[in-house]
Amino acid sequence: MKARSEFWDNNYLAAQQSDSLAVPFEKHMDLFKGKRVLEVGPGEGRQFDAVVNLADEYSVADISAKVLDHYLCAHKFLIKNYDDRFDQQFDLIHFWYVLHHVKRDELNLFFKFLSDHLTRTGSILFNTPQLDPDRNDYGGDGIQTTWLDLEDIQGALDQNFVIMDIENINRNATGWVIWAGKRIKFREV
Repeated sequence: MKARSEFWDNNYLAAQQSDSLAVPFEKHMDLFKGKRVLEVGPGEGRQFDAVVNLADEYSVADISAKVLDHYLCAHKFLIKNYDDRFDQQFDLIHFWYVLHHVKRDELNLFFKFLSDHLTRTGSILFNTPQLDPDRNDYGGDGIQTTWLDLEDIQGALDQNFVIMDIENINRNATGWVIWAGKRIKFREV
């Protein structure tokens, strides 16, 4: 994760992300209202600007300390590894154009990390970039990006989440938008 952190210290600017929709989640804006929200991988703030005023409390987390310095939020969290635990839980965690930067062998750990930071009834909202393995999208930039099929993502989600909505946007580098609720685990009595 250290190499990826160093890469994003210098490559988080929105100008480098002009091929993607800034707000691919318009139909889900109500999910942010009155909630404790965590944004993972906020970059320069394209999604932050759209939703920060809807939430009761807004926090950001990233693997790059330089990215976090960009924000004036009350709570900023540096992710050093997926075992990190913050001192809070959130009603909603969202992340955009992030998942393809999670290595395939880290996918289950990443989703468990998110689940551990949600309230009992919390949910996640995110997209899967529209990638093409034949074109080697996002490849060769030194940050170990990952081509993930929808089935890969659904399988990784299944351990900790239940998909509540899924939509194929399929334009401007935006593939699927997924809303998933935390899987509630009951103890046997």
